[in-house]
Amino acid sequence: MTGALRQHLLPHYDTEAAATAAPDSSIKDGVDHEKLDGCRRVDGPPGVSAWGALSEHHRGLLAMFAGVACMIPDGTLIKLISANAESTAAWRLALTSITLLLVLLVRYGRSLMWHMRGMGRWGVLVCLLTGLGNTLFTVAVKLTTVANALLVIATASFWAALMSRVVLGTPIKCRTWVAMFAVFSGVALSVGGGLRGPSSGIGEFCALGVALLGSTRRTVMRVHSGIDMLPAVMLGNLTFAVGLALGGASMALHAHDWVPMFLLGSVCIPAALVLMTIGCSLLPSAESSLMLCLETVSSPILAAWVVHDPVSNQTWIGLVVVVGALVCHAAWPEAIAAAVPQTKG
Repeated sequence: MTGALRQHLLPHYDTEAAATAAPDSSIKDGVDHEKLDGCRRVDGPPGVSAWGALSEHHRGLLAMFAGVACMIPDGTLIKLISANAESTAAWRLALTSITLLLVLLVRYGRSLMWHMRGMGRWGVLVCLLTGLGNTLFTVAVKLTTVANALLVIATASFWAALMSRVVLGTPIKCRTWVAMFAVFSGVALSVGGGLRGPSSGIGEFCALGVALLGSTRRTVMRVHSGIDMLPAVMLGNLTFAVGLALGGASMALHAHDWVPMFLLGSVCIPAALVLMTIGCSLLPSAESSLMLCLETVSSPILAAWVVHDPVSNQTWIGLVVVVGALVCHAAWPEAIAAAVPQTKG
C-alpha cells in the first residue's frame, strides 16, 4: 500500500530505479533533485547571484533559518498585547492573511487566481492543514501549559522522519536521527521548568495533533516543491481568522496594542511564513521540522529581555544544545564532502 501511495505522491519518480542506480549526488531524500531548479552548486559566471550559486540544501537552510528568526518575536509580541487570546489570534491571522495577499498580488498580479487554482488538491490539503494546525495550537495552549505544548510539538521532526520513510521511502541519515535526539533533549531541558504534572491530557493530545499536521504539511510542501504553496498558507490563515470572528471573538483592541499587533501580523509572521514556505520546499521535512525547534528555545530568551520574564539556566543550556546540534547537522555534509577526495571519471 505504501508503494502505491508513494507512486501517487511522486508520480514521476521511480524509487526502484533510484535504489539500484549508480551513486548519484543528484538523488537525495527520495527526490531527483537534478529535475529541480538550482539543486546543485554551480560556479556560475561573474554576475550570477550568490543565492543562485548555492546548493539547494544550503538555500533551504538559509531560508528556514531566516524564517525561524522572524518567528522568534512571536511570543514576546503576544505578551505585549493586552487583548484576550481569541482577539489576539483573530487579529494576528487576519493581518497575516492580508499581508500575504498583498505579497502574492505583487508577485502574481492578475494571474493570482490562476496560480491558486493551479495548486490543486495539494494546495487545498496544505490550506486545511495550516488552518486546523493553528486551531489546535490555540486549544492546546488553553488546555495545558505552554511548556507542555511546546515539548510535544517538538516531536514534529520524528513524525516527519517517520512519514518520509514509510510513505515516500526516503532514507533518514544517521546524523539526522542523532540531531533529532539532541534537539529534543535541548527543548526538554529548556522548557522543563515550566512542565506541569497532572492534567486532563486533552491539551497534550491537541499539541500532538499540531506536530502531526505540521509534519504532514511540510512533507507535502517538500514533495510538491514545484507548486507555490504560499497562497494555500494565506488561505489557511484567512479561514481560521474568519472562523474566530464568526465564532464571537472580539475585534476590539486597546490603543497600546496596535504597534505590537502590527509588528506581529504585518511584519514578523508574514516574513516568517514566506521564508519558511521556501525552506520547506527545499529541505527534507524532518530537517525543516528540526529547525523550528530553534524558535521554541529562543523565544523565552527574548521574552526575558523585553518583558522581563524569568529565564532559568536550563533555558540557556537548552538553547546552546539546540543551536549546537543544528549547526553540526548543517555543517556535517560539507565536512564529509571535503574529506572525500573527488575523482574524475
